[in-house]
Amino acid sequence: MTSKKLWLVVLAIVLVLGITAAGCSKGAKADSKTAESSGGDTGGKTAESGKTADTGGSKTAESNSAASSGGWTAVTNQPLGDSDINAIAFGKDKFVAGGSDGKMAYSPDGVKWTAVANSPFNRSIREIAWGKDKFVAVGDRGNMAYSSDGVTWTAVSENPFDNDQVDSVAWGNGTFVAGSYGYTATSTDGVTWTAVEVSGVEYIDAIAWGNGKFVAGESLLAYIIYSSDNGATWTKTESLSNKNFSTINAIAFGNGKFVAGYNGNMAISADGVTWTKVTQNIFNGSYYINAIAYADNKFVAVGDGGKMATSTDGVTWTAVNVDSLFEYTAIIVDSPALLHYHINAIAFGNGKFVAVGGHGKIAYSTGK
Repeated sequence: MTSKKLWLVVLAIVLVLGITAAGCSKGAKADSKTAESSGGDTGGKTAESGKTADTGGSKTAESNSAASSGGWTAVTNQPLGDSDINAIAFGKDKFVAGGSDGKMAYSPDGVKWTAVANSPFNRSIREIAWGKDKFVAVGDRGNMAYSSDGVTWTAVSENPFDNDQVDSVAWGNGTFVAGSYGYTATSTDGVTWTAVEVSGVEYIDAIAWGNGKFVAGESLLAYIIYSSDNGATWTKTESLSNKNFSTINAIAFGNGKFVAGYNGNMAISADGVTWTKVTQNIFNGSYYINAIAYADNKFVAVGDGGKMATSTDGVTWTAVNVDSLFEYTAIIVDSPALLHYHINAIAFGNGKFVAVGGHGKIAYSTGK
């Protein structure tokens, strides 16, 4: 009997210490960036980008109540579960998102989501675009698929990329253009694709349409390339490496200019050919800029560590405090710390922006 009482006392002490440790986790904050492994399905956007936060083997239980910060609100039901979400697009009155493990979901308002029952992807989805009358999604191993409603998907039967990872796709001037390792591919319907070799570049990581041309960025030396004939031929311009760019992972067009970003830096261009570095360093030169969108008369840039910023002209930026909506608790050197998942993509539709990121996190804008 004495030994049983002693065992109960020890158990009570352990429980108290456990509760105390959990409570302390709210006090520590840190941002993390983890380089992706090129050998597996990492769920981040590229092998170089480091988009998926290292959870340190720890998972945080999701709250049943919506959190809000900086004019943004977190989505409480995570349709992709714990899978990282790498891509989002809006078309035909709905958002469509995709991520690691080939998971997909759709939503009419960015708030209530439904998982796609039969995704044609079995590895990570990297980008989604809407154009003409369909969504086009691209991802690992050259996988591509299309859908007229975002719910029922059909795999592209002839892979133009020879199983290479496809990381970018955009729509403009009646054409889809997708990018991969030294190649682009074009399609007018998202079904039949034609491969185009692009000399002098390693990996095409971001594509946007504007001002009469497609503009894309590559990863090795941060070259900008452009095409004025719907992706049939490409011209290489200056490298942004002399402007402290290690690669270009995000490009958007709006308000008469292109904005490009990656390793915490941004550059702007009216024609996609000549670029000027943005002097303001809103991402501190260290948080990678993973995506930029233009809508509702403003640019919104998102990136590592739950960072977000807005700008009406691409030059002057204002930080938006949403990192608390993309946070989790991990154990670092035996101590709990509050870290932040990366925001991987952003889209606008039905009057709101919706951002997606690591560990299935989704948040939507609730104000101007």
